[in-house]
Amino acid sequence: MKTTPTAVLIRVAQRTWRRGIWACVALAAWLQAAPAPAQIVAGYYPEWRRWSYPPSAIPLEHLTHVIYCFAFPNADGTLSYPQGFFDPVPDLEKRVHAAGKKLLISIGGALDSEGFTPMAANATTRARFVSLITGLCLSNRFDGVDLDWEFPASAAEGTNLTQLVREIRAHWNQVAPQLMLTMAIGPTDWSAKYFDVAALHPLLDWMDIMTYCYYGAWSGRVGHNAPLYTNPADPMKAGSADQSIREYFHGKRGVPLEKMALGIPFYGLTYTGATQLYAVASGGTPTFYRNVAALNYAYHWDGVSQVPYLVSPLNGGTIVPFDDPTSVRLKAQYAKSLGLAGVAIWELSQDAVAIGNQPLLAAIGEEMLVAGPDPEEPPPPPPPAEPVDDFAVAQSTTAGTASGSLAALAKDDNVYQSIKERLSNGAAKKAYSYLSHTWTFNVTGGGSVVFHVQAHRTGSADGDNFTFAYSTNNVAYVAMLTTTKTADNNETQSFTLPASLKGKVYVRVQDTNRSSGKNVLDTVFVDHLYIRSTP
Repeated sequence: MKTTPTAVLIRVAQRTWRRGIWACVALAAWLQAAPAPAQIVAGYYPEWRRWSYPPSAIPLEHLTHVIYCFAFPNADGTLSYPQGFFDPVPDLEKRVHAAGKKLLISIGGALDSEGFTPMAANATTRARFVSLITGLCLSNRFDGVDLDWEFPASAAEGTNLTQLVREIRAHWNQVAPQLMLTMAIGPTDWSAKYFDVAALHPLLDWMDIMTYCYYGAWSGRVGHNAPLYTNPADPMKAGSADQSIREYFHGKRGVPLEKMALGIPFYGLTYTGATQLYAVASGGTPTFYRNVAALNYAYHWDGVSQVPYLVSPLNGGTIVPFDDPTSVRLKAQYAKSLGLAGVAIWELSQDAVAIGNQPLLAAIGEEMLVAGPDPEEPPPPPPPAEPVDDFAVAQSTTAGTASGSLAALAKDDNVYQSIKERLSNGAAKKAYSYLSHTWTFNVTGGGSVVFHVQAHRTGSADGDNFTFAYSTNNVAYVAMLTTTKTADNNETQSFTLPASLKGKVYVRVQDTNRSSGKNVLDTVFVDHLYIRSTP
């Protein structure tokens, strides 16, 4: 065990970096006996965050379990710990249990799993390990252990892991039956092939399926870190949470749905040299949500994968796939709808934009833990059975001149609504042309919500292009698409909106060039403008 300050700092830095790349979580908790399975919200709490994010900062109202990590297994069956590992434990334990929650300890991790291989291969060292983790839990009031072996590299190692788990469970059944035993497992066959999940799941309270790291620094191209659903356009066929949970672990390997927790990362990936999904790029650097939230980049939503990404065209392009409150709510809804054990988060501090302000954790907690609807209230109406096209119900022009009715947007082709730019005030050589026009929609909502438009512009000497953006409050707008066509070819442009979008939505069109001297008055022609909601 390394105890010098320098060694500890190096170890923490390495572990943080590797953990950010692989982010392989072992989040788990105690599933109490009840008529129906509990909805678990387990949050991983790394010991190296204890200074910047102390136990007092953890919003326990949004959690059911806190997982303190990591202790390290040694070849001889003993355990090692980072320097000062136990310093926050008394306060953490007191706070967690006072809130009626559970506290587990995780052993292993991405950088410190090497001791599992020799320890699990020998009956004597296994017995020592079992005895030590039992005493560790009972003396420090941990409610159980999470095993995070990353990863067994052979069938023999997988067999030894199963034997270790059998011996832990058998010993605890005799001396400490209240203790929980959980395990972190990677999301695909690459990392999970040597886990004998058919033998393991009856011995475990549940498995944390680490449904992220589908793309990363190793990919060489842009991709989602944690897509909920697989996008057929993904050239690497990297997978998704749904594919891992339903197809691989449940369908192919027989793990019951109620024995799996869905992993949710609180970090994204930053790529450079690209502005499009799946483009060749550099980077893939883990970026905490609290840092992503501060970026002033254009927001995009992948309506197939059900996750967002940010794009900046500057300096060759930057693109940041990540999770936001909308996408984590969808993942929580997914976990509930499938009857999973719950969700598991890597890691708690990464969405703390400020102490007391954790948007991702709050969204998950509200979705998973808030009481259901009043049984006296009627259920909400079902989504429409067929796609519904919602057309604009109102409009306003704040700059420019609009002609043509709203009906022109919704009926015959080649019957346009046109919006012409106006000239700014000031000297002629500094004046510029510009326009801004807004439509209002009442969106039905559904499983998929997509904006559609046919638009083209005049082909003048300094020809402005025109960008369409949407907003839910008519203040903050998110760019969708830009029209550059100078003739009507009857081709529709579309943009997939967040699936949760419903109710009043504003769509605004504005020019893209307000440079001094660019004063030709361009016109944008708009036709077939609508938002389609599909169940």
